[in-house]
Amino acid sequence: MTSGDSMTLPTSPVLTYSIGRVDHPPTYYEVLTPAAGSTKPPVVMIHGGAHTGACYLATPDGRQGWAHVFVAQGYQVVVPDWPGLGRSGYIPLAETSGEVMVAGLGKVLTALAGPAIVLTHSMSGAMDGNCSSGMANASPR
Repeated sequence: MTSGDSMTLPTSPVLTYSIGRVDHPPTYYEVLTPAAGSTKPPVVMIHGGAHTGACYLATPDGRQGWAHVFVAQGYQVVVPDWPGLGRSGYIPLAETSGEVMVAGLGKVLTALAGPAIVLTHSMSGAMDGNCSSGMANASPR
């Protein structure tokens, strides 16, 4: 999906799961795709502050999270961690900024084959417009 590392994990009867990473700034992401494929636009779920993308994968009590609900409805789901947070890898605090976040998340969005639905939560809502501004596939709604 991007010019970073990528690994596809074993397929379940319901979905195909893969992970990847954008190199600079380091941005980890997961891709969940319905096993039968999808003709719908992908849904990119961007977490808020003090979270990681894992908040969309499972609930605290172990149930499947929102990402699985969307996959069950036929959507491919992309779940990144902000650059420098969670599984994305370390960025010194002095080098972390909104611009760095937008750069990493923007690279994930730019790598998609076409238009995407961007679902943001809390603090990431302010980054949504910046990530998608100027991109050929962007269509804010």
